[in-house]
Amino acid sequence: MNEAGNTRLNPQGDVLGSSDMRVQEWMYGHRFTTDQEPYMILLETLTICAAKPLGSSMIDGADHETLPYGPLQRRKMRHLVFSDRHLERIVKDDRIHDSKKWDAWKVEANADYQKSVKGPDDQIPDHFGYLNDRFDKDIQALIQAVRIMRSQELDVINQRRWTSRFLAVKGPDMICDDICEGSENRDWTRDRRFFARGGELVYLMLNRSSRVRELNSLISQKILNPTSPMNRIAIALSDSENDHKSGDAEIGYLPWAEHEVYNQMANDWYNVLSIEKLPHSHLFDPLFRLTGLNLVRYFAQTSARDESPEPIVADVQNGSDVPFRDSARDHFNRYRATANRAIEVFIRTAIEDAGWDSTVSQKSSKDVSDLIERTFLRKRESKREWVSHILDAHVEAEERLRRMITAAQKRGKNNINTVLVPLTKGIGLVKARPGAGTWFALDDAMITALVLANVSDTNTLELREFVRGLYDRYGLVIGPDEARAEFGTPPVGMERFRNNLAALENRMTRLALTRRLSDDCAFVVNPYR
Repeated sequence: MNEAGNTRLNPQGDVLGSSDMRVQEWMYGHRFTTDQEPYMILLETLTICAAKPLGSSMIDGADHETLPYGPLQRRKMRHLVFSDRHLERIVKDDRIHDSKKWDAWKVEANADYQKSVKGPDDQIPDHFGYLNDRFDKDIQALIQAVRIMRSQELDVINQRRWTSRFLAVKGPDMICDDICEGSENRDWTRDRRFFARGGELVYLMLNRSSRVRELNSLISQKILNPTSPMNRIAIALSDSENDHKSGDAEIGYLPWAEHEVYNQMANDWYNVLSIEKLPHSHLFDPLFRLTGLNLVRYFAQTSARDESPEPIVADVQNGSDVPFRDSARDHFNRYRATANRAIEVFIRTAIEDAGWDSTVSQKSSKDVSDLIERTFLRKRESKREWVSHILDAHVEAEERLRRMITAAQKRGKNNINTVLVPLTKGIGLVKARPGAGTWFALDDAMITALVLANVSDTNTLELREFVRGLYDRYGLVIGPDEARAEFGTPPVGMERFRNNLAALENRMTRLALTRRLSDDCAFVVNPYR
């Protein structure tokens, strides 16, 4: 469902209080940012699922879900896995007798951890005493457990601070909140650097879908299973009895009670999680890619309002067909341009509904500025420079409204126009190349994810039927039939789309995703069937 005919929900609490501008927030939700990687969106979603299972709270009439949540911080486990380096050094130190290594490590580890804990340095408690019985003071057993957990780290290339490093989720006790380290004079606090609310909005989309109960059950079995081997290791390394919980915070704001993308995303999650032979360790990759693809579709449909959303002309030829690549680039740019146009349409519609014409006719400069501020901006006693520029009483009312539109279109983080670039790159939906620009193109991992979500693990699907399904569900235009349905006569010619479809089959065959039974018929197969 697009915006038309759908009721915008009332925000809960002061969830929009930190936002100086309320434009994209009202259109798409609070908030999606350029800083949040797609896999972090999924990780944040799972963090909320662990704290508040799907279905815990539902919308009530026109009121948004009230869903405060506070995940466990798992400070000591994270310190062992991501921060402590004394363990490796002492295990390898031949000068220390094996029977003395456990106690030698504890001295170093406790002193190091004390730096992030309030209290006098001359009275250091045994922070890691809970490990004594669990590992029988066997330092070799401990280091093996720590090494196994380290092997589960997500994004090992970026060496972030230890409180903002995360594990691939294979159980609820492997989930950690994004936090700022405490000290003798400062408490530990929740951070929004990597958990920037995008995952909260995905959680809400799944929570409002028709499969919320089924998804909650599958997530509990497949991802948040407390009996999984990896999760048992995480439990052994954690001081669960003395762990800390981040302070409860209200979940983000998702304006629309219903949207067709909610159900599509839920179906994709359900289809992937239902594959019996898909190893749990292989769930994360397709889920974050499909989640990102559905977000792209959500942005497109919301931006289009009552019109048809922009299609995704997807190149699978690695840019070798230059005219086709240029067409895919043009459509990516149109996606971004549509988001900008939607901002102007939204602002003008909202201000008209708020009484713009009558306010302007009264020729009160203050009333005009007050109306713009009340409708789109956060009231402040001292105005920021860019806000003062918008509300400048020395310019005409239309110029102030135009400045409001420009500011919304050029804002930084919470702007769908700019979010689209890192989001689509991160999920394998676009390529970027110097001299060629950025264009819609599917990488192998995205193709695999699409097969997992759209081809049953018990049946096969004819290639053209599969490609048609991608067009119907996500707006992906790959082959000639989809090009004809979308454009009639495509600008780059039908033959190029035939070549694109042939290239897709070749790539899928290399990935063991197709089986050709005759010259006229190729079938797509789920690799875990």
